[in-house]
This record gives sequence, structure tokens and C-alpha cells, in this order.
Amino acid sequence: MEEKKLNDITTKIIEKLGDDNSALILDDIGLLLTENNNTLNEIKTLKSEKENLEARYKSLVEVNGKLLQQIPVGFEKPQEEKEEKKEHFSFQNMFDEKGNFKRNL
Repeated sequence: MEEKKLNDITTKIIEKLGDDNSALILDDIGLLLTENNNTLNEIKTLKSEKENLEARYKSLVEVNGKLLQQIPVGFEKPQEEKEEKKEHFSFQNMFDEKGNFKRNL
């Protein structure tokens, strides 16, 4: 509850009870006001922490997005490997028509 609103309510209670009866509960009302102020301060702190975390989250998402864009999707082979084609090996290519061993391959 807002501090001003709580103060107004407690003031009305004290006025209705009168000076003698209000003295009996002033300690309790003081505790209520103190705890309310502590709660309000904690709420402010939590809101600022939340805003900081949201800003940090947004920056992390942006940085991670940029990093993911730098990662290549597919793997490309270097040009040398692409041009290199393996020939089919055959024992028939090692011999000529007469069955002699070819020396120049």
C-alpha cells in the first residue's frame, strides 16, 4: 500500500479511538508503518533488478544472434579436394592386350 494512503488510514483510526485508546495501539501502528516502508523499498529494489535483468537478457539474445550468424551452415570442401577425383582402379589397366605388364601407368 502506498505510504500516504496508509498514513491517512492510521490517522483516521487514531482520531476515532481518541488519545487514550490510541496510545494503546500506537506501537502496533508504528510497526505496521515500518513494515510497509520496508515492503515498498523491497518492491522498488526488485523492480530495478528486474529491469536490469531484462536489459541484460535482451543484450545477450542480440549477441548470441550475431554469434550464430557467424557459424557456417554447411561444410564446404577446399577447392583442391573438390577437383581431385579418384580414378577407378582396375587390374586390367595394368596389363596390355598380350597380357604383358605395363611399365608406364
